[in-house]
Amino acid sequence: MPFEKSPYKMYSIENNRLNPLFNTYNTINETYNQCRQVLPQCYLNNGYIDICKSSIIKNNTISGYKIYPYIMDKNDTIYIDTMEDWDKEEPNL
Repeated sequence: MPFEKSPYKMYSIENNRLNPLFNTYNTINETYNQCRQVLPQCYLNNGYIDICKSSIIKNNTISGYKIYPYIMDKNDTIYIDTMEDWDKEEPNL
């Protein structure tokens, strides 16, 4: 599904300092300081659909080397990772 937040604007913390995950993308420098509109659209893997060959699993991976998109609307997905997520979504189920 299309992701509203860009990983090009994200940081990690190392030695008590923020470090950008990405400094450049193609010809765009300082991606962390750019407007999200100039950065590429990113997508979040929601794990709703997984189709793979058994040979891929035998190689100790789930995704293999070819991953094809099936773009879903964010209104068609529900994330339940915590009890708070469950409490929020249960009335809608």
